[in-house]
Amino acid sequence: MARTAKITNANVAPRQNTAGLVGNTPVRAQDFNDLAGDYISSSDANAQTVASAVTVTGAATFTASPTFNGRVKEKLTLVDVDAQNLTITAARFLSGIIRHTSVTGGGTATMDTGPNFISGLGLSAVGESMKCTYINDGDQTVTFAVASGCTLSNVGNTVLTNASCTLICRMTAAATVDVSIADN
Repeated sequence: MARTAKITNANVAPRQNTAGLVGNTPVRAQDFNDLAGDYISSSDANAQTVASAVTVTGAATFTASPTFNGRVKEKLTLVDVDAQNLTITAARFLSGIIRHTSVTGGGTATMDTGPNFISGLGLSAVGESMKCTYINDGDQTVTFAVASGCTLSNVGNTVLTNASCTLICRMTAAATVDVSIADN
C-alpha cells in the first residue's frame, strides 16, 4: 500500500490556523521524494508505453535487442562523384548513398583506412557495423581496393556499369574493419 506524505496543513481546523498559514507549510524534499517514489519506478520491469515523441540527446543503451514495429527510417544523403577513381572516405560512407559516375576507362574505388572508418562512422565495439549503398552509374567497370587497416571480403570485386551494391563496414578489432560487398 502506498504511503501518502503530509505536504501541507490545509486539513487543520480553523481554530488551529490562527496565524493564517493554511497551505503554506514548508515541504521537506524528503517528503516529496517519498511520495514520488511510491508512484514512480525507474526500475519497473513491466512493459511501458510512451504515447508521445521521445528525444534522446545522449547515447541510448539497450540491455537487449530493441524491437521496432514497422520500418526503421534513415536520413540518407547522396554524394555524387564524377571521376574515374574515388576514395570511399568515412564521410562519404556515412552519407548512406555514393553515386560514382565512372568515366574514361576502368576505375578504382578505394576504401578509407580502418582507423578512419572506425572514428568517422562512430564504431566503438568489435562487431558494430554500418552499411552504405554504392551506385556505379557511369560507363566503366569499377574495382574495389582497400587501404591499411581495411580488408575486403570480396577481394577484386567489381561493380559493372549501371549497377549497384551494398557495402557493409564491420569493426573487427581496435584499428581494423572488414568491408563486405553484398547484392552485387
